[in-house]
Amino acid sequence: MQRAVSLLIGVALLFSAAPSAEATERLGARSGVAFTFDDGMSARGIREVLAVAVAERTPVTFFPTALSLKRFPQIWREISAAGFAIGNHTDGHRSLTLLLATSGEVAVR
Repeated sequence: MQRAVSLLIGVALLFSAAPSAEATERLGARSGVAFTFDDGMSARGIREVLAVAVAERTPVTFFPTALSLKRFPQIWREISAAGFAIGNHTDGHRSLTLLLATSGEVAVR
């Protein structure tokens, strides 16, 4: 998996180096690629993504579920200490659209 993640990052960086004219016009002077990884339900997978991000010096934002944070607290502390951003990917990866339809806005919050 580490090789696959490294290859994906390399390809994305290659494409981000030369944005299309349409993208340049739409985004103005900004260009680039944002790497995000969701869920984090495998300690091995999380560590592999982190290893590639560190080795390639690539900023990554991780979006773990609360379940992942509870299951692997030390890994998430290491990721935070390494300076990577960590966002909120819900408590247990429920469908927010379905939750909104069945239980309302309060349940989604």
